[in-house]
Amino acid sequence: MLAAFWTEVTVAVARLRAAEALTLKPDYVEAHCKSGIALTALGNYRQALDAFDKALTLKPDYADAHLYRGNVLKGFGQHADALAS
Repeated sequence: MLAAFWTEVTVAVARLRAAEALTLKPDYVEAHCKSGIALTALGNYRQALDAFDKALTLKPDYADAHLYRGNVLKGFGQHADALAS
């Protein structure tokens, strides 16, 4: 139980750090992707998709954003969209 708490805290801190980075540099592709990863871990899947989409708008060939976006879509049962991502 304590490990799960610390994991959640760590993920929340990672999300805050990504948000801070985006405040300083809104076009920081990696921070959008890291934000999406943290949001996914926190269960905020729609917001995570938005973060991955923003990363891909800035850098369409950013592989990590495609990968994690596809995983979220797969979780929604959108297998065709996940494969396309």
